[in-house]
Amino acid sequence: MVGPRRIAASRALYDRLYARVAAIRRGPTILRTLNRYNDWIGWPEGNLTPTEDRRTAILMDAWNAMLCGSAESHGFACADVYRAFNGADGLRPSGRLLGDDYTHPSQRGNDLIAEVLVDEGFEPLA
Repeated sequence: MVGPRRIAASRALYDRLYARVAAIRRGPTILRTLNRYNDWIGWPEGNLTPTEDRRTAILMDAWNAMLCGSAESHGFACADVYRAFNGADGLRPSGRLLGDDYTHPSQRGNDLIAEVLVDEGFEPLA
């Protein structure tokens, strides 16, 4: 996990990435990004305390604010998989939404990601 200084430093990298993708598109295009879910909370081998869980959520909130802010400034919508996986407060373990490695989405998690993306809509294609 990264700290606040690294999050701030990453903004320039994401700005360049999103600007480049937006610049090379041709015709009607759906621009989407996903924010990051918290796979630390509930990790079977992690044994984090409630205080540590809250710290990971604070960092995840900061990371996702940076990521979505960058994406949205370049015309992307930011699909909120973080809240879908970890609840409104970001403290719910992802559980069965993650695979056996507790990092990558399970089929159930991938299905939920697809739902979140569909909920973003299909403008400008619709």
